[in-house]
Amino acid sequence: MCARLGSADLPVDVGWLIHHVRPTADGAEMRSRFWMGGPHVAVRHGNLLADSLVRPIAARQLPDPRDLLVHCAQEMNHLAGLLPELHARFG
Repeated sequence: MCARLGSADLPVDVGWLIHHVRPTADGAEMRSRFWMGGPHVAVRHGNLLADSLVRPIAARQLPDPRDLLVHCAQEMNHLAGLLPELHARFG
């Protein structure tokens, strides 16, 4: 799964994330990778004026990597409790 990381309030994206899921003997394993800042910061819809004004500010508003680590751990823990039941029910 691949997605853009961005603001829900402003038309600015600050990076990319990829969740790579692979089967294991016990079920599945997911590894997440994030690319943020630098060339990955962009104003949506390619507005060049907005891009030159907003991009430097947005680049300094990146999420704290520790917050992403906590988010991923919480999300995976939640899914680990939910998905086995869904799989048993729906296959």
